[in-house]
Amino acid sequence: MRLPYRCEQRITEYLPIINHLKNDAMKKNVLLLIACTFLAYYQANTQGCLPDGITFNSQAEIDNFQFDYPGCTQVLGNVYITGNDISSLGGLYVLTSLDEDLVIWDCGGLASLSGLDNITSIGGNFQLGFNGQLTSLGGMVNLLSVQNDLEIINNPNLTSLSGLDNLNFIKGDLIIENNDALLSLDGLGNLGAIEGRFDVFDNNNLHTLDALAHLTFVGGDIDLDTNPALVSLSGLDNLTALPGDLRIEQNNALISLSGLDNLTTVAGDLRIGGNLALASLAELHQLTSVGKSFRCKGNSSLVSLNGLDNLSSTGENLEIEDNIALPSLSGLDNFSSAGKTLLISNNNGLISLNGLENLSFVGEAFTIEGNDILPALNGPANLTTVEGGLFIEGNDALASLSGLNSIATVKGDVSITNNPVLATLDGMNNLLSVAGSLTIERNGLLASVSSLEKLNSIGGAFTVENNDQLLSLLGMKNLRTVGGALTIKRNDLLPALVGLDSLTSVGAGLFIESNDALVYLYGLDNLTTIGGELVIRSNNILTTLNGIDNIDPTTISYLTLLNSNTLSTCAVPSICAYLADGNPAEITANASGCNSYGQVLDACAVLPAKEALAADPDIRILPNPTKGVIQVGRLGHTPSLIRLMDSRGSLVISRELDASGQLDLSGLPNGLYFLQLRAGDQVWVKRVVKE
Repeated sequence: MRLPYRCEQRITEYLPIINHLKNDAMKKNVLLLIACTFLAYYQANTQGCLPDGITFNSQAEIDNFQFDYPGCTQVLGNVYITGNDISSLGGLYVLTSLDEDLVIWDCGGLASLSGLDNITSIGGNFQLGFNGQLTSLGGMVNLLSVQNDLEIINNPNLTSLSGLDNLNFIKGDLIIENNDALLSLDGLGNLGAIEGRFDVFDNNNLHTLDALAHLTFVGGDIDLDTNPALVSLSGLDNLTALPGDLRIEQNNALISLSGLDNLTTVAGDLRIGGNLALASLAELHQLTSVGKSFRCKGNSSLVSLNGLDNLSSTGENLEIEDNIALPSLSGLDNFSSAGKTLLISNNNGLISLNGLENLSFVGEAFTIEGNDILPALNGPANLTTVEGGLFIEGNDALASLSGLNSIATVKGDVSITNNPVLATLDGMNNLLSVAGSLTIERNGLLASVSSLEKLNSIGGAFTVENNDQLLSLLGMKNLRTVGGALTIKRNDLLPALVGLDSLTSVGAGLFIESNDALVYLYGLDNLTTIGGELVIRSNNILTTLNGIDNIDPTTISYLTLLNSNTLSTCAVPSICAYLADGNPAEITANASGCNSYGQVLDACAVLPAKEALAADPDIRILPNPTKGVIQVGRLGHTPSLIRLMDSRGSLVISRELDASGQLDLSGLPNGLYFLQLRAGDQVWVKRVVKE
């Protein structure tokens, strides 16, 4: 048995005396007696020491440790080793265990950990960082466990973790970060469990995790991030269920998820992002659920989601984003439920949503945005209800909403915005209600909203704005209530509001602004309540407010009639009643007759008592729509003057209606017309659709 270093030194001091003894047997006995005496003294004084810890700042302090602290083998406090002149830890070889942290930090001359060979356990953290010459962890061969975190950070010449070969348990985190020369995790071959998180980050030459073949449990998150040489995840094969997050991001050489073949569940988030060479997720074929969110983002070589065939749900979000080579969502064929958001965004090669056929539940928002060549939304045929919002935005090639035909209820907002070639809302034919707001905006080719024929209520605002080709609101005949504001703005070709005929109530104001082709407000005839401001502004060819006659003036909070150059007839019953009570208004920059508060009041004063520009139930036009001849009927047969105007206000026919009551429209183009009948001092206006 070798004596402790301090004992050997003291015995050496007695050698000159012993050598004077003449009898060899006597020499031997005396030497043995002295050795036993010092050994007994040493063992008697061996104990836990340094409860406040110790810091080594120089090589001399390490070399003198056994003299300064005789018998100290177990340090009760933290041990810090730092200093550029430290090149050897040999003076610490008597240490067998550390109750708290071991920190070896910024030792510029240290090449190995030899000297720590007898340490079997570390009771706190083991932190090893910024040691510029460290090439090996040799010296830690007897270390079995670390009771808190093991951190190996920024050791630029460390090529492997050999030396930790007997380490089998880490109670805290394992963090391996920014070790540029590290090629593998060799040395961790016996590691079976990490109770905290496992981070492998920014190790420029690390190409394999193979050494982790015995790892069966990680209790926290796993983060494999920015390891540009890592080509596979082999070594993680024994991980089956992860209680935390799994993040695999920015590993540019990663071509396969090999190593995750046995993974069945991830209780936290699963993020696979920015792995530029990753073409497939095939190794995830046993994955059945993700407890929180699954984000697959920015994998520019990914051409298939095959491998996700057994994934049925995410507790929170499913996000498929910025995968420019992905053509479809095939592989998600068994996916049925996203607890929160389903996001399909900026996948510039996506041509189909096929793969979502079994989708039946979206707990919050369903967003389809920025997919440049996606032509239609075929795929989610079984989705009937969206618990949150539905957002279809910025899809440059989207011509139709076909594929959403089963959706009847959206419990949040609906936004159909900035889809430049969307010509029809076909696919929304079964939508019955929107609990939030409905926005139809900046769809450059949208000519009609006729596919919304079943929509009966909008809980929030209804906005129709900047749809340059929109000609009609026909098809919204079942819409009865809008809980928020109704805004119709900057639709350059929209001539009238016909189609909103069943609308009776708006909850937060009516805003009709900057519609350059708007001639009439007909279509709002049944609107009685607006619950806020009434704003008619900058409609350049609007001449009359006929059509909003029936609004209850007590539901108008403020009136704005502004910058409509040809608007001259504002004296309609609703406006007159509102102004008669002295309510506030801004009325200016319109045509004469409607250019000031006073002008409108003057016109109201002479409004004929029998003026009946609102629809009269005695007037009947059959058939309507018509392909040619219409029959105009009303009670009584007083001769009537008829004037037929097209949707832009141009006079098409003007004559007396003869006794037959028939009018032939067969020679006219298909479209919307307004039929005005005048008999004495009574005037009626009816809408006629020629098809």
